[in-house]
Amino acid sequence: MNLITPFSDEKMQYDIEDHQYYLTLEYVKDELGIDLVSRVNTSASDNPNAAAQYVLKQISNEIYSYIYAHNTNNAVQEFFACKLMSTRNIIRKAMLEQLSYECISGALANFSGVNVKTGLIMDRKGIENAVVGFNAKKILDTIVPEIGVALTYQGQIFMPIGANIREDY
Repeated sequence: MNLITPFSDEKMQYDIEDHQYYLTLEYVKDELGIDLVSRVNTSASDNPNAAAQYVLKQISNEIYSYIYAHNTNNAVQEFFACKLMSTRNIIRKAMLEQLSYECISGALANFSGVNVKTGLIMDRKGIENAVVGFNAKKILDTIVPEIGVALTYQGQIFMPIGANIREDY
């Protein structure tokens, strides 16, 4: 198993404090044709670049939360999410798909659950299940070749022999 040290490049930045990857604004613009800075630039934002970065952080949080909701051994999930190139690519693709989904459907994670047109309260569990889009979920369900299971695997996952949690990431 070839372990990597998490790194930043033109596609994603790695945050050592959060132990998460985030898409870069340039990569989003290149891949989706979306200028996120312009898209979130409202009169309420004094710093549109920071607002766009916040959107990307929320996308990352949604993806990682979805991964971690599937297993109680989040430390091992985090290890594999950080230390394998294949999982880095899976996470990148899932975040890109999630951003695309949210640009089309709106940010469901921030949705109140009240349909303003009808006045009806919507099922909160249904909204929670829809926060991460179907295509992003499918990407996250991809089998990671090095470990033989997906990041969303719900069974027992073990650390490689000699590996230490958060040793160099």
